[in-house]
Amino acid sequence: MSDSLPVSSQQKLDVYHETQLVGKISSADGVRMQFAYADNWQSNKASFPISFSIPLDASPIENEAANNFFVNLLPEEQIRRRTCKKLGISEGNHFELLKRIGGDCAGALTIVQEHAKLPTRQNEYTPISDLQLATWSRGDQYAFAQVAGEQDVRLSLAGAQDKLPVKVIDGKQFYLPTGNSPSTQILKFASHFSHLPENETFTTMLARAVGVDTVDISLHQTSESRIAVIQRYDRLTDDQKCVRVHQEDFCQALGIHPERKYQQEGGPKLQDCINLIKDACSVPLVELEKFVRWTLFNWLAFNADAHAKNISFLFIDGQTKLTPFYDLVCTGNYPQLSKNLAMSIGGEFNPGAVHVKHLQKFASELDMSYSYVNELATETLERLQDSMASTIDQFKDRYGDSPILQRIPVVIKKRCNRALKDSLT
Repeated sequence: MSDSLPVSSQQKLDVYHETQLVGKISSADGVRMQFAYADNWQSNKASFPISFSIPLDASPIENEAANNFFVNLLPEEQIRRRTCKKLGISEGNHFELLKRIGGDCAGALTIVQEHAKLPTRQNEYTPISDLQLATWSRGDQYAFAQVAGEQDVRLSLAGAQDKLPVKVIDGKQFYLPTGNSPSTQILKFASHFSHLPENETFTTMLARAVGVDTVDISLHQTSESRIAVIQRYDRLTDDQKCVRVHQEDFCQALGIHPERKYQQEGGPKLQDCINLIKDACSVPLVELEKFVRWTLFNWLAFNADAHAKNISFLFIDGQTKLTPFYDLVCTGNYPQLSKNLAMSIGGEFNPGAVHVKHLQKFASELDMSYSYVNELATETLERLQDSMASTIDQFKDRYGDSPILQRIPVVIKKRCNRALKDSLT
């Protein structure tokens, strides 16, 4: 990247936290972006850096970490392609896409056209009909791309899966936010991976049962299919008003482009995440234990998609901690998906080949004793085995039967049996 872009040709966007101007994004070509904090934001003692990769004293020049922070707010792959086609913009034009859909992003930032009046409407929502919701629930309609930019709808979520930020009332009335109104839930739809909403819901329930701190998730049945409904942890209700809470994922915090979110593609590894938690969190030991439990669960429950964008920091009440864990899926349920872990354990990507020496190296990276990591791994495995039947019963009581209740337990049982044989002492 060049040191800077020609000032005369730059376009700019304003970045707000609530009603305060945080800074400006600028770009000359729509692809490369730079960011500069506003003077008032830098001088205010109550202000905070928007990312660990963009300190408050960052120079207002083109910066790869700043560019990657904002790219990480945008949808990926097919959802991005569909959205850009619908909006009539180039797939690679990050700047224009942010301008069009950056109103309600992950975390607390709102992005608008430079000098545009920040929308003050914070309680305006358009109802979603049961018919529309049922149509979207089939998973072949690209719901996000359909609503992007429509009727003052400016919503953005990262990731490749079709999902939609909404507000849900009484668990059955669904609304699209408009203006500057915040979403409070995320809908995740079916895909070509069979019963994906059910898989994520069941796997998340199982993770919570074994002691992993997870998001609140449920299933909503339409006349066509099921939708996963996830409560947003970056939204809080205060005196009947919904408040956005700042967060960032680990790719943002490390300045990594979303195309490199997997370790084998040059992305973060467990050691990078461990170092970041130690440096950033208010109580590192507490958050490290959460991280270890998450890592061990993903290994034993065969979630090979636990990359750095699926871990985030939450900044609340002056504290920095890990968010509840999300995007928990038993990827081993789908033979067509890679079996390699997104981040290796002790240098081993194949979950079936993780042995004692790899857990020992993982413990060394954590600066924890191997006996403690082995104890947590054994505890996780035992809880998985002990809670499987009751979690299946809970799922059936709430949502009825599903094919995933036959397949996933078999996958996880094989994984646990292999771990008992080769990895745990």
